Amino acid sequence: MQWDERDVETSAQAAREWKALGGTGTPVIVIGDERIVGFQPQRIDAALAKRGAGR
Repeated sequence: MQWDERDVETSAQAAREWKALGGTGTPVIVIGDERIVGFQPQRIDAALAKRGAGR
């Protein structure tokens, strides 16, 4: 599985992307068209399962 980590504190581009996603907290995890704010393992697993990817 491919993923990108972006640091909103050190990257202006990442900060702009975070704001565009509604940036109200971290982490913001985007899986397909689903946006997950905060660490929510069950939602992450469910979103990955929908896309045929898992941990």
